[in-house]
Amino acid sequence: MKVTGSDPLSRLRDMMDKLDETDRASRTQSGDRKDGERAEATPGSGDTVQFSERAQEIRRLRDAIDTSPDLRQELVERLRGEIASGQYRIDGTKIAGGILSEESM
Repeated sequence: MKVTGSDPLSRLRDMMDKLDETDRASRTQSGDRKDGERAEATPGSGDTVQFSERAQEIRRLRDAIDTSPDLRQELVERLRGEIASGQYRIDGTKIAGGILSEESM
């Protein structure tokens, strides 16, 4: 069974991936360095890499996401056990409330 759309970290990772793609696309269209971009030389070569402030912020956010623990693992394991033993009960009121609160965001 695969549950999608309920993990805030996975939604944030998806958003970060889209930002990375947008940043790469805009970088290939514009070869000029803009204000706030930083150039770095790679050791042993004359090549340089330019990072915009936005790209640097995206990298910091991605690093924070990648190093954050998966806090829901205990919940997943508990629910797997309840489902396997037949003790898991679905609360339709909670599901509806969650859908409504997510839609209002």
